[in-house]
Amino acid sequence: MGRSFRTDRPVIDLIKERYAATIELALAALLIAIIIAIPLGVVAGKNRGSWIDNLASVVSLWSESVCPVSLSVRCWSMCSR
Repeated sequence: MGRSFRTDRPVIDLIKERYAATIELALAALLIAIIIAIPLGVVAGKNRGSWIDNLASVVSLWSESVCPVSLSVRCWSMCSR
């Protein structure tokens, strides 16, 4: 892969340093998404056409509209305090 222009270290070493944090962040985002999405979907399905269903639709649309990286960083920063 070569050497970094900035640090003059092997690029593969730089990638390995950040790999664990990247996987941890991805798994945390996935876990949060599952914890929120499944109950929200079940509640919305049981209350079809109600304000709960509409709220679930708005939350779902908002979560799809927000940049995933931005959302995961915000969630990670709130959870790590």
